[in-house]
Amino acid sequence: MSDKDAGLSPQDILAELEPYRGRKGAYKRELGDRGLLLLHALCDGSLQGAMEFLGYAQSRSVPEAIKNNWARLGLSVKQRDSSPAMPEPWLRFQGGESTEELHKRYLKATSGADRAYEYSWELPRGRKFARLVLVADTHLGPRSMDYPLWVQTCEDIACDKHCRWLGLGDYFNLSHSGKHTESDPEILTFEQCFELALHTMRPIAPQCIGVHSGNHDRRVARQAQLDFDPVQALARELRVPYLGYDGFVRYTLTAGKRARSYTGYHHHGLGGGKKRGYTLNKLAEFAETHRADYYAMGHLHEETIASQSAHRLDKDGRVELGTVLLVAVSSYQRVLSGTHAANVNVRPAELGASIIHLHLGEPKVVAEGKDE
Repeated sequence: MSDKDAGLSPQDILAELEPYRGRKGAYKRELGDRGLLLLHALCDGSLQGAMEFLGYAQSRSVPEAIKNNWARLGLSVKQRDSSPAMPEPWLRFQGGESTEELHKRYLKATSGADRAYEYSWELPRGRKFARLVLVADTHLGPRSMDYPLWVQTCEDIACDKHCRWLGLGDYFNLSHSGKHTESDPEILTFEQCFELALHTMRPIAPQCIGVHSGNHDRRVARQAQLDFDPVQALARELRVPYLGYDGFVRYTLTAGKRARSYTGYHHHGLGGGKKRGYTLNKLAEFAETHRADYYAMGHLHEETIASQSAHRLDKDGRVELGTVLLVAVSSYQRVLSGTHAANVNVRPAELGASIIHLHLGEPKVVAEGKDE
């Protein structure tokens, strides 16, 4: 390391490398040899630790490449002790934060509130509504995915440069990390799924509002016991907002002199009921605990769209009828004989995205085809 880097604390090194966690070789492309030196210091020369930090699966070529680069820089490889001895009590206070620094950092971290993601959406003059494509549960990996339909969805989005899309999670199936491996085997590795996700989403990334994660996406972290979210890594590569498992988005629409604001609440979804009443109840629960103009979720693999009305006051104090839209988005996973979905009698459903319109005139959010 340079004299400047030699004085860096472990916290400083981690802070500098944190943007490259789970991004594989991005640290080396952007930081060069300095990145290799910082990685060696961060992982104390452990190849296993370096692979986990960078988000690599087990392989032979990757650790050899890192090892050879470290050797070129005169750095040795150390075996990570799988059962390290407990440190002496006083060592935990050396080189770290003081109690006052820890107090200030934690006070700041726990003083904030959740904030909605703000999105400004400019439309051509004369446009009556904004067109939003909601995508959920692509489940890349097994033969049951309708990949041709997903490719067509991406092409349709690309053809309408003024539309936008938002992802609701479960882009990766990852059944090899779950309990139904034998009934719906993966025919692609996770790395191949990630590659195809980038390949199909990159052309429409400029039109992306953001991406949420789903329960299947989190399987890889749970199985490998790593702090790694593949959707967060996907968002970094696409340079789009990562929106977590749920959250609000506030839209500001403009078309010439006309403007309108809407709030949407999105959640990957939860539960496993097979009846549409169950789906509507879940959506209604979101409407009871959050205030928005529309509510959207995935997870249940069947499109269900409904509206919910209530009296409210307008800006002049007059009572008016307000309506919110409830949307459960379908999936891209077919029910094929021999798969887990067929084994547990999942009802076949029409696949694909759900599309809603956010109007610029009177305030209303409706499903596509229901504008009149």
